[in-house]
Amino acid sequence: EVKILAVDDMEANLAAVRGLLASYGAAVRTCASGREAVEAVEAEKFDLILLDYMMPEMDGIAVLRIIRALGGWRNAVPIVALTASTSPGVREKFLENGFDDYLAKPIDADGLGALMEKWAGGYAGSGQSAPAGHMPEIEGVDTELGLRRTGGDETAYFETLGIFSRDAAARLETLRDLAAKNMDAFTASVHGLKGASASMGATSLAEEAALLETAGQGRDMAVITGHIDGFIAMIQRITDNIKQALEARAGERTGEERSPNSEELSILKTALDERDIGVIDAMLEKFARIHPERAASDAITRISDYVLVSDVEEASDVVETLMKDAKP
Repeated sequence: EVKILAVDDMEANLAAVRGLLASYGAAVRTCASGREAVEAVEAEKFDLILLDYMMPEMDGIAVLRIIRALGGWRNAVPIVALTASTSPGVREKFLENGFDDYLAKPIDADGLGALMEKWAGGYAGSGQSAPAGHMPEIEGVDTELGLRRTGGDETAYFETLGIFSRDAAARLETLRDLAAKNMDAFTASVHGLKGASASMGATSLAEEAALLETAGQGRDMAVITGHIDGFIAMIQRITDNIKQALEARAGERTGEERSPNSEELSILKTALDERDIGVIDAMLEKFARIHPERAASDAITRISDYVLVSDVEEASDVVETLMKDAKP
């Protein structure tokens, strides 16, 4: 089994990567920051690293250099740059800075297959997903396109949409402040939104994010000021549309009314303690599809809020409290 580390500051992008890699049977670990990635490679060995280039605090090049400096297998492991950048010469730039290859976001399934064949020990897997049925319409989102770009599994795609909706909504509160006080962080934030929006099928939002990213790179406050309000309103509108679609889908797919059981909560608690974003997101999405009693529902909301601000200790404490009264 090939082991892959995927690193990206947008959780929706990580979920999309997991979906695309699912048919290959690979073991995928995800990290949401450069710091987490360094900790991961210190703790275990990987066969391939997919590393986002533009992240806040520590960009992909800085992370790559730290990984290589650790020595041993880390000197030889293939490290592939992930980026939504379309600038001329971008591939050459990454190769010059020590990356082994480059993969554009949104990730193309054929491009990923070629990369797996080249860098994952000849391990190509099937790379095929079962076809989905008719996809519901969501204003602002091309769901057919998003499904293809996230691996072709309908359930996984809608779970990823939920992750994207939460992540994008959480960034709304900081965008204006970042534009005024920290242009590099603002540019990284809209860059992340650009890639994730494109992967979800929200092409208009991705195009607007690309415009703001270019403005951020050029320190063009006139363009940013002229577009930031419309961009924020677009995010709010699309995330609201996604939430409504997810609620309608949940109502259609299950009438189950129960609170999380002790086994499910134990899985979430372990994932929180280990900072396993993939499992955390999967469990929270699962809980979103059931209808727990009021106390459990409020607790789950608090857990989700803590996860959004990366306060996993508080989230873990709430889960632990729920576990005391949970049924087997």
